[in-house]
Amino acid sequence: MKALKNEVNFTEAKLKDIPTPATKRTFYTDTKQPGLRLQVTPAGTKSFQCRAWSKELQKPITVTLGRFPAITVIKARALARETVSQISDGLDLEAQRQQQRLEMTCSEMFDSWFQEYGTKLRSGQEVRGVMARYVERTFGSHKISRLTQSSVQVWYNRLLESKKKNGQPLSAGTANNALRCLKAVFNKFLPPSATNPCEGVKKTTGLRGERFLDGSELQRFLEAVEADRKDYGDSNADFFLICLYTGARSGNVRSMKWANIKAKGTVWEISSTDSKNQKPMGIALSDNVQEILERRREAQTRAGIITPFVFPASKAHPSKTGHITKPRKGWVRVCDRAELQHSQGVAGLRMHDLRHTLASQLALAGCSLPEIQQAMGHKDSQTTQRYMHLSPSKSVVEQAANRMQQQVEKAADKIAGIGGF
Repeated sequence: MKALKNEVNFTEAKLKDIPTPATKRTFYTDTKQPGLRLQVTPAGTKSFQCRAWSKELQKPITVTLGRFPAITVIKARALARETVSQISDGLDLEAQRQQQRLEMTCSEMFDSWFQEYGTKLRSGQEVRGVMARYVERTFGSHKISRLTQSSVQVWYNRLLESKKKNGQPLSAGTANNALRCLKAVFNKFLPPSATNPCEGVKKTTGLRGERFLDGSELQRFLEAVEADRKDYGDSNADFFLICLYTGARSGNVRSMKWANIKAKGTVWEISSTDSKNQKPMGIALSDNVQEILERRREAQTRAGIITPFVFPASKAHPSKTGHITKPRKGWVRVCDRAELQHSQGVAGLRMHDLRHTLASQLALAGCSLPEIQQAMGHKDSQTTQRYMHLSPSKSVVEQAANRMQQQVEKAADKIAGIGGF
């Protein structure tokens, strides 16, 4: 009999040597115990599962048994034998597990969500912190099944009326972020048949709009970036310009690796584990971004710096990740030079608004809405094949980048002529 694809005689050594897939989950079946399989995710997590056909329910039932190596092969086989027997007896173990989830408290859900999903997300720790600060005080001991849209609405309204430790009112942005995080946890954790209690909750209307730089603001910002380069070096200036010209999220730019610059320096690949939407995406790099990257690579080579990162942490400011942290001081300096408010209020400029700025420039360059959605890596962008989702084309991105690059050159010439501010 021909062996099935990825059929393996499970041993501790063999399972440890199984490679991590690049994008999609892979599965390996055990040759000794029917129904036992190992799921391997792009994040490197290895979990035992039991998958068997239920004659009673006329459908396959999949039950997660636990993670390897915390659960040994011997233990996994024993659990699989028991689970296959239960499925054969007609038990709907999936429904039982979903019901058990609904009977958990919210605090238990947050902990389970973090262990199952949050550890694989770049924002996982941040979301868990938001839950601890703003949600658990109200819902921590409540059963998940008790939460309704009405109870979440009451919590959200009270959050808007609450104050920080310093006596200042909690911002609408903070309240909305707490609601967004809670909704995201429910989306991942609730059974498909359950309704997310955050759906339909009415948010405050006093929020900041889509903030972006244009006209004189963009000119002042770019002049300030070049002035900051002259006084403090290339790192922050290059960082802000790459955020602006690619429209990428600042966290992705901070962790950008040389190994992810593909196609002779013209494409930046962002893996599914680093993407907010957990989908791989590529960003077409305009000529000015390529020039910045080439200059940074040459500077690292001259200085003898060996690093996988485009923006490595400095010796003066080391980080656990090995790459730079969010350059808040540099951002404040640039905004102050440009006479732009940098608070988190309605009018304050955030680094994330550089992403909005590219989107606005793409619109001015004549891009359609689908093109802008795809270029910015939004959730509803469609990927047909490798690099085909790089839309708009490089030529259109080039138009938007060139509009801004012309202002950079004017800024540099002005600074060189007057010797700084």
